[in-house]
This record gives sequence, structure tokens and C-alpha cells, in this order.
Amino acid sequence: MKLISAINKLIIKKIIEIVFVLVFVVFSIFLWKSENAKNFLTAISLSDYKYTNINVESPIDFELYPITDKTALNIKPFKINVVNETYTKEYYNLALKIAKNSTLDINFLKIMIANDVYNLIDLERKDDELYYIFILDKDYLVGTNKYYEIRLWLNTLADNRMQNKEINMEFILTNQTTKI
Repeated sequence: MKLISAINKLIIKKIIEIVFVLVFVVFSIFLWKSENAKNFLTAISLSDYKYTNINVESPIDFELYPITDKTALNIKPFKINVVNETYTKEYYNLALKIAKNSTLDINFLKIMIANDVYNLIDLERKDDELYYIFILDKDYLVGTNKYYEIRLWLNTLADNRMQNKEINMEFILTNQTTKI
């Protein structure tokens, strides 16, 4: 009787150990997979994903008529929240991507990021065959977020030729995951 009881306890103990090891292995694989998945980014508005992404806080209000830099302060900013809910150091680039087939001349565009005003064409660029890609910021996050307020307008040098023009653009986020 004691021998059967001891064997039953040993079997139960081994089953518990096997379950524990299996849970540990599954959890380890999950962490490894999610850590590698962090290389993928999303620009989905108000996303529930748990890796670096852009949350669109408010729609952009850009003025496509010439205004001064001082007047541009009154434009409602486009608010972007870059979020990293992971424990890895996420280096990222926030960029403005403008289609080259846009009819609006990008040489007349100005942009305000936080309180800094730039001629859009003076920013660092990584163009490809279809898009002008302007780097707005390079930074990194570890389990936090960073807010941006961006305003876009035509500078005072734009003339009547800029009337009835279109611009096709979007904000994009790219990153490279590194471990701490």
C-alpha cells in the first residue's frame, strides 16, 4: 500500500514537473516570437498592438494657402503618439511620405514639429521612385511613448500657381529593434 502511494505521489510530481516545463517552454517561445515581431510597425489609428506604433490623436489641419510662420501657430496641430509597450530599446524614424505625383510643389511647404519651424525640403530625405520621404525625427523608446504636434502649411512665397493643387501624404514609422 505504501509503495503504491509513493509511486502515485512520484507520478503526480513528475506530471507537475512536465506541465511546468511545457508552460515555461511555451512562454519562452511566445517571448522570443513577440520580441522578433517587434520589427514590424503599424501606423493604424488607435491600435491595440503591444509594440511600437503610431497612434493618431487628431486629424491633420494643414493650410494650403500661404501664411506666415506666426500665423501657422494658430493651425490645429496633427497629434501623433509613438508608443513602445515593450522592454526593448526601439530606435525609430518618424517620416512624412509624399507621393511624387502630387500636384502641389513641395518647395513651398513648411512644417512645424513641436515649436521648431522648417522648410520641408531642408529636412533629411530618403526618397524612393514613388515618394518623397522626409525624416521628421529619429529617436528611441523603451516602454514609453512620445507625443508630436505637427503643423503643415504653404509659405508666403507660394503664388497663385499653387491654387487647386493636391498633395497625397501620410506619416510613417520605421524602426530597428535592439535589446537592452
